[in-house]
Amino acid sequence: MESLTRTFTTIMEQRVLAALFLILILAIIMPIKELRYTLWGTPATATLLSIKPERRGRDTSERWKRIAYQFDDNGATRSESDLVTTNWPIPGFDKTGLAPPGTTVAIEYLPGTSSSRLKDHDDKSWFYGSAIVALLTTIAAACWWKFRNASKFASREP
Repeated sequence: MESLTRTFTTIMEQRVLAALFLILILAIIMPIKELRYTLWGTPATATLLSIKPERRGRDTSERWKRIAYQFDDNGATRSESDLVTTNWPIPGFDKTGLAPPGTTVAIEYLPGTSSSRLKDHDDKSWFYGSAIVALLTTIAAACWWKFRNASKFASREP
């Protein structure tokens, strides 16, 4: 019976460690795009092309807008877009979604890739949230590792 209990405990320990390891890996992977922008993002000024309302999934209200812009990337002209909430401030656009000629917006892009976004349209919440989850997971794993055999050494009354 003791062998069966020990086997069950070992399997549970392995599952707990695997779950904690998976959470830690996900917490590290999720903010990688934000980290790339922090390290290698290049600020630029882009010409605003259009602003169009967009729906996502089952959402029937128009809470999103697709902002199309064009910018110069070391001699090559790139046309890209970003999806933001409807309350995102864009200076100088009219209700038709067309920007007056010459309207510019600040962007960030990663040179050599097709990745760009409006300036300050970041996901730092992913970055900070993942750091907190990774820290808490590491603390939980360390506490579990330290006290996993504590029940064997508990004082027993005669």
